[in-house]
Amino acid sequence: MTQHQYKNIMEILVEQEVAHQIRKVPPQMVQYVRAVEVITYALNRLPVLYACSEKGMKIQLREAKQRYGPQIVQQVQWAITAVQRDPLRQFKPIQQKDQKTLDDLRTLLKNPELTWENVPQAVSQLLTLSMEQHFNQKRVEAPAPQEDEPKSPGYKQYRKKDTWGENDRKVKPNLDDFDWDQDAFVR
Repeated sequence: MTQHQYKNIMEILVEQEVAHQIRKVPPQMVQYVRAVEVITYALNRLPVLYACSEKGMKIQLREAKQRYGPQIVQQVQWAITAVQRDPLRQFKPIQQKDQKTLDDLRTLLKNPELTWENVPQAVSQLLTLSMEQHFNQKRVEAPAPQEDEPKSPGYKQYRKKDTWGENDRKVKPNLDDFDWDQDAFVR
């Protein structure tokens, strides 16, 4: 199923009105008002108006301003009054599952600066490092197979010997890695 973007137009209008009205709140009171609570309070008292296209957004915005403009202003005013912060009241914002996943990735990858924007780069670096380690292992001939081990024509048995050094960071493929006599290349 294709992911489509949709937006509640009322969120846009309420966020704009909250920003406008909070500028009018006296400085000593601003510290007791959380914008996210004001927005939530007002949105819970207003209808939703969704749009999924640019044209739909323009139409919904225009109609919402005309039809619900005064109601939006009034709900935001009431919200500011209703949610003024009580210093004794505890406020714990919702932690999205995405944030918990990101925190788990930071712990797993031992990278506290990890963000959703640089996750692909971090994973790519880990995969590159893993591939370098794989290709930097020399293949050396193993001892002759035992009598009861199956043999096939053109088959050479190998064991890997780790030659990765601490300061080595370049891929050093061994020509034996591309031996056309290996089973993977023989039909």
